[in-house]
Amino acid sequence: MIQNFSLHTHTTFSDGRNSISEMVAQAKNLGWKAIGISDHLTVHPSLRKGYIFFSSFKDALEPVKNHIAAIRQVGEENPEIKVYAGFEVDYFPLSGWLDEFREFKQKIDIDYLINGNHQVRTHHLTLTYPHKDQTLTYSQLKLSQLHQIKLLIHHLLYMINVS
Repeated sequence: MIQNFSLHTHTTFSDGRNSISEMVAQAKNLGWKAIGISDHLTVHPSLRKGYIFFSSFKDALEPVKNHIAAIRQVGEENPEIKVYAGFEVDYFPLSGWLDEFREFKQKIDIDYLINGNHQVRTHHLTLTYPHKDQTLTYSQLKLSQLHQIKLLIHHLLYMINVS
């Protein structure tokens, strides 16, 4: 049996190349029964706002709510296919991050989440995002914290330079 859905897709809200409407139209063309829009949600205090990054959950709230509303609208316009709203979330073991994330989740109407950690470090990691002009150096993670992270590395989206 061929899979007739995908719950891991990205639109122009993050690093995708197509709009929500275009993604749903293509899913229908492929004969899918469902599609989940699961754009990146990366919140870290060392990040400057832009692209897929937010420096705080407060900064992320309005854009995320607007994106979810747009997903729901496209779903209503296409009743022949089930359209789910989700996010692929990078987890950071920073003090207070998980509590803030739990509070944030209560304020948004989502169907599911994907754990999408895109960084693993042993001592120093620089992430270079090839399609955008932004580089981030992580110094916050320590080896002792790595056991706290349940990593799901499902595809390589970024070039990772370990130094």
